[in-house]
Amino acid sequence: MKYHRLINLRKNVIMAILLLALVASTGCTSSKIELRSVDITRPGKTEAETEEVTEAEKDKKKDKERQVLEARASKEKAVQYDFSKEYNVGNLQAYVANTATQFAASENGPETAGLKQLVESFLAGKGVNPGQISIIYQDLGTGIRYSHNPDARYQAASVIKTAMGMVVAQLIDEGVFPPDMQIAYVPGEQFASEDMDASRLGSLVSMSELLNSAIIYSGNASTSAVFEYFKRHGRDLHFFMDERTGTNYAGDVSMSAREGIGLVTQLYFDSRYPSYQSVMQAMTSSTWGSFLTGGIPVAVSSKYGNVGGFNHEIGIVWADRPFAYSVFSSNIPAYDVLPELGALLYNYHTGAVSAPPATESPDGSAADSAFADGAETAKPTSPPPVGP
Repeated sequence: MKYHRLINLRKNVIMAILLLALVASTGCTSSKIELRSVDITRPGKTEAETEEVTEAEKDKKKDKERQVLEARASKEKAVQYDFSKEYNVGNLQAYVANTATQFAASENGPETAGLKQLVESFLAGKGVNPGQISIIYQDLGTGIRYSHNPDARYQAASVIKTAMGMVVAQLIDEGVFPPDMQIAYVPGEQFASEDMDASRLGSLVSMSELLNSAIIYSGNASTSAVFEYFKRHGRDLHFFMDERTGTNYAGDVSMSAREGIGLVTQLYFDSRYPSYQSVMQAMTSSTWGSFLTGGIPVAVSSKYGNVGGFNHEIGIVWADRPFAYSVFSSNIPAYDVLPELGALLYNYHTGAVSAPPATESPDGSAADSAFADGAETAKPTSPPPVGP
């Protein structure tokens, strides 16, 4: 009996020894892992930096998941919209034919030499790279035009909202749209849904209200609703605007100063569309006054664009003898340069600044005032009335 107890005791002692050895071995291995040396002679990410990267990756993943959920919710919401009560125009694909006209008699002729000298001196004095700005001035009485870098392309920004208003005005005058038409207020793909007024989603809104918001206040939500209406009726508004106003916006949402001056001269001269008056009224009521408009002391019908370093403005200046301008720029001190440029153009036009004397045209005659395929030259010398 004692013998068996002695055997069992020895077994227990041996088991205990083996167990202790195993624990000791594990502890040593763990210590070696934890105390592994770090080469501090080479720069590397600290634990804090690694943690920041990890957190950034987590935030990026969460943001992507949120965007997916929002997109899904937006699609689900769109399915629920009731479009049965808005004005049904049918297929807008049938109404694309149109020819935009350039209204100018001459460009950069001898008669613009004085303005060219003034502009170049102004840009040099302001330290502005001439390649970062495009300028067009046009006397609306004679059609004489001065241009600097007119065909350079820039992101259009909100200047394109002028073309949007013009297209709708054309369709109203052609009888395609009724003047009092209403459409559903729903977001489109061009603008984020958070720009929309959530309390009005899906409700009917007048087209004129949306256009006034887009032009007077540069409202993206209103613009989104108009773009989406065209899309629902078979026509991408990007292409529609290009065909009907002479822009080249659809490919990469860009514009040139030449296209900008084309919009405002169409508004001024093209008598086929009386509803252009309402577009000019909205432009005259614009709340913006920080670019060229800020340097011009009389009424201006203007539309600005301002996004990501691109700063533009097109307009009609209601001086005693009206003139038009189109200025596009990229990465210049716009809030300093553009108001002074507007004042320069106005002072040149009204004779408040001296310039070298004008030179006759090459054939010895004055510039022809009947220009652009018989365009009208008798136009009001004051802005269109502003009202509801």
